[in-house]
Amino acid sequence: MKSIGSFWLIYLLLPINQNPDYYITFSKIDNRVYAFVNDELVFDSKFIDGNPELNLSLDLSPFLKKGDNLLKVQLENGSNLNAFIDDTHWTIRYEIFENGESYDYAYESSKNGQAGLIVYEKEHNIYLK
Repeated sequence: MKSIGSFWLIYLLLPINQNPDYYITFSKIDNRVYAFVNDELVFDSKFIDGNPELNLSLDLSPFLKKGDNLLKVQLENGSNLNAFIDDTHWTIRYEIFENGESYDYAYESSKNGQAGLIVYEKEHNIYLK
């Protein structure tokens, strides 16, 4: 019984590392997404043809540092064959999670005719203690 009490005393005295787990899940990418953490490219989806329903997840935790972090998501419209084809529609939908809970969400869609360039960009701030 004494060893069990010692275990709890040690457990209570040890600092608890409660670094949250962050990840981002993409459910729509039309046609290519880039994710940057603190200006470092951490994800490139490559070109995705059409506008399928997706379930792509990226663990952001390995790229985050203590303090302020900047997550930037960019969307490129086009095609693997020719980035400058006449593609009038683009869509992006994703959600950022902290410890399994929704932290932020984005959904944008347009038929503005832009192709072959970054047609969407959004920044998200993540702070780690």
